[in-house]
Amino acid sequence: ATLLLGGCSLYPEPVGTAEDTMPLKEKDRQYQDIPVPRNFVYREESFGFQHGKFRCCNLLYAGTLDVGSTTEFMNRQMKLAGWELMERSLENGRTIMAFAKDTSYAKGGERCTVTIQRRSNDRKTLLTVTIKPSENEPVPAPAPRAEP
Repeated sequence: ATLLLGGCSLYPEPVGTAEDTMPLKEKDRQYQDIPVPRNFVYREESFGFQHGKFRCCNLLYAGTLDVGSTTEFMNRQMKLAGWELMERSLENGRTIMAFAKDTSYAKGGERCTVTIQRRSNDRKTLLTVTIKPSENEPVPAPAPRAEP
């Protein structure tokens, strides 16, 4: 099961307009403050948008590193990237880690949920990284999708 990005839709009044909101682009497949283990491949099911410093995204990666090693990598590297581990749990074979960054209201904090699980169909490890503004931050309106 894929972790759904629910936090971005909880805010009743989006900030900004569609013109102000930038959809996730090719170059944003990996943010500098979100470490991804070597040999993990970006999955096209990923989605997200960014408005100024505010990000709201669900990034998916698949790789061959085992769940335990991936968990330790993410725990260690997220701390080095400035994220604070708030909670860690194991649910139905999935490791879930909740991180926070710049949690003061003045700085415009973010939350990041990292989910790591082993897929049974191809034995790959699935890494899901969900980023959203802290609960006290408004979310900008997403850009409309271009018609094919």
